[in-house]
Amino acid sequence: MNDNIEISRIYKFYNELDSSDIYKKKTTPISIYAYHQYSLFRNLYFKFKKNNFSTLENLKILDIGIGKGSNISDFIKLGLKPKNLFGLDILLWRLKYLQEKFILLKLVNSNACYIPFKNREFDIVTQFVVFSSILDDNMCKNIAAEMLRVLKDDGIIIWYDSYGGNMMSEHTRSYSEKQIKEFFPDCKYEFKRIIPHSQLTFRLGKYEFGWLLLDIIEKIFPFWNCMQLCVIRKK
Repeated sequence: MNDNIEISRIYKFYNELDSSDIYKKKTTPISIYAYHQYSLFRNLYFKFKKNNFSTLENLKILDIGIGKGSNISDFIKLGLKPKNLFGLDILLWRLKYLQEKFILLKLVNSNACYIPFKNREFDIVTQFVVFSSILDDNMCKNIAAEMLRVLKDDGIIIWYDSYGGNMMSEHTRSYSEKQIKEFFPDCKYEFKRIIPHSQLTFRLGKYEFGWLLLDIIEKIFPFWNCMQLCVIRKK
């Protein structure tokens, strides 16, 4: 598939999504995805700690597909200085929204197949549910190669996306560990499935006791978890 065709499809899909009531319900601070954000932050904290990042204070981070910046506040809690966070997105209206909220951020309106930064510039490169919107394998491989190119030799890539390896809708899909390894060949990987299936989190996440149950389910029944959190390092 031609990159331009795939980008046009993604652009059209998100233009319609952003104006829908469904998207607004999902992205309000107290939304059906609130537990997802809570669990992601907790697991990120331990991943950073395990990989000897005790603070993000002096690190440069590039977030691919930064969108409206749902993870920025979590990065700041972990010590990141806003001036050291760089965000890239093809959706200009999301970047404009984000720039109004965080003036110090360095935001770039660009296709991630051609990341406009020099080699080995960033300590951490992240993608949060970006690849699940890309249906073309070659485009995925191009973006992955660019993420590795701008990553320092001792840096890490954070991959967070839907787990499975199947189509989820007309416009989204999930990924298996095998596919991730194909996109990022000859690397070291730390895989962890997190967050119980969305139908569980939507139902139980409405209640205070539900969050406790979700915590227990996430730890005891990892095969029910629907998201893949992966740390990727160069060899």
